[in-house]
Amino acid sequence: MVAKYQTFRELLQLTTAFVASGSVFVQGMTQVCFLCDYTKGDSDRAEIKVEFSGDNVNWYQESIVSELDIYDNFPIHRPCIRKLVDDIKTIISIPICSRYMRISSKAVGSGVGTSLSVKGVMDRI
Repeated sequence: MVAKYQTFRELLQLTTAFVASGSVFVQGMTQVCFLCDYTKGDSDRAEIKVEFSGDNVNWYQESIVSELDIYDNFPIHRPCIRKLVDDIKTIISIPICSRYMRISSKAVGSGVGTSLSVKGVMDRI
């Protein structure tokens, strides 16, 4: 299989409210590497959330185990919001197990001079 390249977000100034990308058909892919190019500007940070859908209607946000319950040792899941705090070009790699995915991003604080682009490289590995 050949890797699939997709722009999720063009290099644009961030707003202070989450803005979702269009949905991307990813069925058959098992891994995505997001290539993020972030310029901090006057913001405190950028936040990115990843959502998945089986029907392109109902969306489910990626979660992360934030802690273990000390009494019964069960994991506690919380919504995963990835934070970029400095000017950076970075890769965020996550597994895929859905038909569609999208990202949402925003600036925290001021959005002045703050920009972000996100491209995805997806493949079946």
